[in-house]
Amino acid sequence: AELWSTPSCGHTAGGIAARSTPSTPGRQDTCVMPVTLEAIDITLIALYFVGMAAVGIIFWARGGGDGGGQDEAESFFLAGRSMRWPAVGLSLFVSNVGSEHLLGLAGSASATGVACAYFEWSAALHLLLLGWLFAPVYLRCGIATLPEYLGRRYGPRLRRWLSLISLVLYLLTKLSVSIYSAATVLTSVVGWPRWIAAAGLVGLTACYTAVGGLAAVIVTDVAQSVVMLVGAVTMTAVGFGRVGGMSGLRSEPPPSLTSEEWSRFFHIYKPPDDPSFPTLGMLLGQHVAGVWYWCLDQAIVQRVLSTRTVHHAKASCLLAGFLKITPMFLMAYPGIIARKLFDAELYPANGIATPNQAFPLLLQHTLPPGLLGLNLAAAVAACMSSLDSVFTAAASLFCLDLYRGWLRPAASPHEVGRDCAISEVCNALAAPYNHCRWSASARPSARCSRC
Repeated sequence: AELWSTPSCGHTAGGIAARSTPSTPGRQDTCVMPVTLEAIDITLIALYFVGMAAVGIIFWARGGGDGGGQDEAESFFLAGRSMRWPAVGLSLFVSNVGSEHLLGLAGSASATGVACAYFEWSAALHLLLLGWLFAPVYLRCGIATLPEYLGRRYGPRLRRWLSLISLVLYLLTKLSVSIYSAATVLTSVVGWPRWIAAAGLVGLTACYTAVGGLAAVIVTDVAQSVVMLVGAVTMTAVGFGRVGGMSGLRSEPPPSLTSEEWSRFFHIYKPPDDPSFPTLGMLLGQHVAGVWYWCLDQAIVQRVLSTRTVHHAKASCLLAGFLKITPMFLMAYPGIIARKLFDAELYPANGIATPNQAFPLLLQHTLPPGLLGLNLAAAVAACMSSLDSVFTAAASLFCLDLYRGWLRPAASPHEVGRDCAISEVCNALAAPYNHCRWSASARPSARCSRC
């Protein structure tokens, strides 16, 4: 929820490393200055982009997901059902943990504490349900999409409607939020124009996704998960070093909080009257959406459908469940560290609170050259991993459920492959436009005068 409170331009109303701009009477209007990247930072970011482009070129040279005949769609969308559990487990984790997690969890933790990590820990239970209850049924049925399974049980009309609704939700929610959060980090820290950051991320992701299919996506997800985890570990370690470890973090509250309020930041349990994360309400209500997301969403389940056996499916879910324990320590605690170090900048007394600047402020003012580039690459990797999962899921829903299952049942494998590439391009073109159109009207009252 904190993600929606960021000013549309990504500029904070804080004070650190800021410069004044023409302001409205009675209002403080300052913007954080972007940092200048050192040569080692630029080199690390460039190496990351080169690596992702190389994956697309390799799969294009191999013929992408072309498996020939009726197996072509299965080869492209399900990687030939040949993936092993380590790659699928890492892909499950990094497909869920996007740049909105890096930005949003840090922002939520800076405002309310570690209770926001309940979403991450509850996902481990939902992943066990996916591996031991849902995945055996899906794999035994041999389905390629979740609407296909429901269509077999309840008829083709439900299959078409669920595919259409899922496509709309992917475009309006998942794509927009992922691109917005990554573009916010790049705009705030480096000063890249929002349109260029959004279009570049979408364009590169769409390229290797369209030419390589799910196999290319899972391969890149493995590399992106390593980059993201290493970057998060280094930033957390540097942050704890700045505040004197856990004891130094908890010893003295920020100026805007009392000692009692600050002590509650480190408790995952919240009373029923808590306005943000009441534990009882989370226990009773959050699991409904969690089971849908982890067990019934095509973007997640598609990876489990690509495993070679049900044992690989279970092991991949188990690995992803263990990895979902880490965001509390690697993403939520950095937000609390940011609150300790930059309280006046995140929550100015006479300005607009900007909790989503917690992560960019940590990048700007705590990381030395080299680690800054690594963590920027981690933020980009988190965004691209979320985008590629949505691109492959949307393409599979359109091509298998709508195009071949409804509009043109007699379409040849070549026609399905061609229209799959077209749908990937359409998603890529619509995503940055929808993101910028949304971000321009998200919070007009929170814009600074430069906008």
